[in-house]
Amino acid sequence: MTTRFRLTFLTSTENSDGTPPPRRRRHFLADDIARACRALGAEIEGPVGEVEDALVILNGLRAVDGTVLDLNLRSASIFPVARALQSRGTPFVFATGYDRTAIEPEFEGIPLWEKPLDIEAMTRELCGLMARPLTMRV
Repeated sequence: MTTRFRLTFLTSTENSDGTPPPRRRRHFLADDIARACRALGAEIEGPVGEVEDALVILNGLRAVDGTVLDLNLRSASIFPVARALQSRGTPFVFATGYDRTAIEPEFEGIPLWEKPLDIEAMTRELCGLMARPLTMRV
């Protein structure tokens, strides 16, 4: 069975004038995370660069089994997405340049992976979280 991840790691899909942004480190990091997840059998949904788009996916018909969240998408807080995932029992991890103090207290039990990331270890941890029975998820 294929595991589906939705990566929400890009901060922007286009500049304010509609042109594509130059490839930055985040884009390369998102590609590296996606590659590591695919190596574990994942089907990738995303990356998603807008909080609103992420909520549309979560509230839509596409199932998501696990997620990697950056704290900010185009300067918008990811916490509404984290709340939606948590209410569904969908496992996720934070992957960010921020430290634990930037995480709202309600998410203190969610794994935080700080940059520079150990991508393979992070994806293995997420797979482990997804393998837990729903009743044991945070």
